[in-house]
Amino acid sequence: MNINRIDWFRKYVAFRSTHPFRSVLPSSGVRVLEAPVLHNEMEQAIYYFLQPTGLLYACPLNFPFPEIAYPQGKYFDGNARAQVIFIDSLFACLVADRHFMLAGMNDEADHFTPAIEMALEFFLDAPASVREITRRSGGARRLLEWPLLFGDRARRRSVGFEREVGRRLAYGRHLFSHPDVFYNSFLFLDLYFCLQWQRRRILEAVHDGEVLAELYAEQELQQTTLLQVIVAAIKSNGDAAPAELRLVRALLRASRLSPRAAAQMDEMISRGIKLDDIRFPDMPWIVRRYFLELVLITMMADGQFTDPERTFVENIVERLGLWREELEQSFTAVESFLVSAEQQLGFLRERPSLANLRDRLAERAAIALRKNLDRVVTEIKETQELSLLLVKATHEPLSPLEKAKVRAQLVDVIKTIPALAIFALPGGGIALPLLIKLLPFNLLPSSFED
Repeated sequence: MNINRIDWFRKYVAFRSTHPFRSVLPSSGVRVLEAPVLHNEMEQAIYYFLQPTGLLYACPLNFPFPEIAYPQGKYFDGNARAQVIFIDSLFACLVADRHFMLAGMNDEADHFTPAIEMALEFFLDAPASVREITRRSGGARRLLEWPLLFGDRARRRSVGFEREVGRRLAYGRHLFSHPDVFYNSFLFLDLYFCLQWQRRRILEAVHDGEVLAELYAEQELQQTTLLQVIVAAIKSNGDAAPAELRLVRALLRASRLSPRAAAQMDEMISRGIKLDDIRFPDMPWIVRRYFLELVLITMMADGQFTDPERTFVENIVERLGLWREELEQSFTAVESFLVSAEQQLGFLRERPSLANLRDRLAERAAIALRKNLDRVVTEIKETQELSLLLVKATHEPLSPLEKAKVRAQLVDVIKTIPALAIFALPGGGIALPLLIKLLPFNLLPSSFED
């Protein structure tokens, strides 16, 4: 499965046919917020699933299924890795969403094949204006055209899809001058609006170019709004730092706006815009959360976070219609990602910056754990195997396998409590050793801490 050669997508499909996606995401059932009725449970699962990959942060760095051994995966360069992260995330979400929507209505034996068709329709049947901008945009590696002229329709569309994915990813540039990190923050919106297309196709039985054009217009409006918000964010502290300006201009290149709209946005980057002057369209919860976290990671690009910037993000939380508790969650999520990606992200090479992130994470984790310790203990007591192992640990050493079980089940306990679930993300694992120290001594002796 050489991603840098034509016809890799058909090999990917063959690989995934023998390594099928589960009908639910591994994050299904994890609640991000205390009141699940406020937000679609599937979108919470998608958020929790995508967050460690970096797609929400313009940095597709981590495979959504790290346990999978991809054919020729050890030879993937940054571009190939990013493409596989994106398409694996895309199809895992499409498959799980189909199962979620069709449960009890349609017993599809295979969700993957129709999900492929949904993706091909969304990416290849886009409005002509979008396709023209895509073709004109620089940075994409030009592929040979002959497979699109010969062969059957299925092969032509397969090659067209892999070329389109490569182009969209190539709009981004190297992040923070790190040669192995490709990025494009709008890949998340590509994924999410492809999900929306599938939902419209299933729930409304539409297959109409006008409906697809409406979705692309809505996506462009959200991209433009996001750029405006980020410009307002980096100007909230006076003059923007060079790292922040580099990032926002790279986001502009990745946006696929028309030349006229891109020129207007470039001018706005130079002169700035106030948050009060931005009109926010209606957006689902997961997109609003994505807005907030991309703003946070942009502000952290210069390694600082000032009081005016803190005031700005508190205002953006209100404008986005999010809960105040979500701001702390998003801080934790972004900091967890940055800590887990320290080797790949160039701006974290400065050790004090990384140390500050870890210190803040530890402080957040300690506060959240103390507030929710009673609930943690209750959940532990209701988990039979974990309770038995903890009781055993009070009077005799646990085996390495038993210790691994305790740690894994403690993470599962953390996931059941919305205020703590975010600490179970990669990089947020700092909560586990703190939890072990905070638990009552009669449940977990200090001898377990090794």
